[in-house]
Amino acid sequence: MTKVFLRWALPLAALFVLGPAASRLVVLLHAADGSRDVSLLVNTSPVLGIAVILGVFGLALVGALPAAALVGPRSALLTAGVTFAWASWYTSPLSMLVRRADAGSLLVTLAIEGAIVALLGLGTLWLIFRLGARADDEHDHLIGEGGLELRRCLTTPVGLACIAASIAAAALVTWALAREPQRGQSIFAAFAAGIAAGGVGVWAGSFIDRDVPRGAPMLAMLVLAFAAPLVGLVVPGAEALGPSVVGDDILGVLRLQGMDWLVGALVGVPVGLSWVRAAIDSSEGHEPKPARA
Repeated sequence: MTKVFLRWALPLAALFVLGPAASRLVVLLHAADGSRDVSLLVNTSPVLGIAVILGVFGLALVGALPAAALVGPRSALLTAGVTFAWASWYTSPLSMLVRRADAGSLLVTLAIEGAIVALLGLGTLWLIFRLGARADDEHDHLIGEGGLELRRCLTTPVGLACIAASIAAAALVTWALAREPQRGQSIFAAFAAGIAAGGVGVWAGSFIDRDVPRGAPMLAMLVLAFAAPLVGLVVPGAEALGPSVVGDDILGVLRLQGMDWLVGALVGVPVGLSWVRAAIDSSEGHEPKPARA
């Protein structure tokens, strides 16, 4: 009964307490003209921006680590993801950022921001899976699957195939859904991209080896956190970025920022993994795991 209560109490705490607290940290950032058109590093004080990033991650861990240890990885991922979504909501879309910075330096800064978020996100995932392995929750499909399995993800054909398919699926979904310069739409697109990455990535990898490393789609989303802004240097290119943004003619991946991709990895990917796992088990005649209590 206690575990059932905590399974929902901790994500709700993130929704109503930790997330709003994280958003208040982001509000501390300002643009040169005093406006709130900022990202975590595109602002008047990148040092303060890094401090805000660390503060947001600290708040996320306050809820996620107890959730991992007491309930399981999936509850912890949701708890952290909700906290990050609150913080991401209070940043500005690319259409506002590009008006206040050189396009080339802006994209590089966003890539650096994404790399910092990705590295801290990877550490967060490692901690969650490390503690979650002890939770012994039979309803959590992420337990007992080897966690992130970084080595298998990066050095085996099945891991690399899963990452490649996940990146392609996530990029396609963001192209379809991230059509307007709205932060809410970008966060939703990241969530949907995570579902697609988890589902398509594991499905593609299963053709090579049924034992697909579950961490591969999450790693793919983290790669996109820093790689997506660099795409803008090529398509449409730094000189054409401003006109393309004003005309709403940019790739969907450019509308998402680093923390959006992290939200997709934490919240969306586990949903995609659940769906494809049930489909694969059903097609092979295995009894799917019971629904979560």
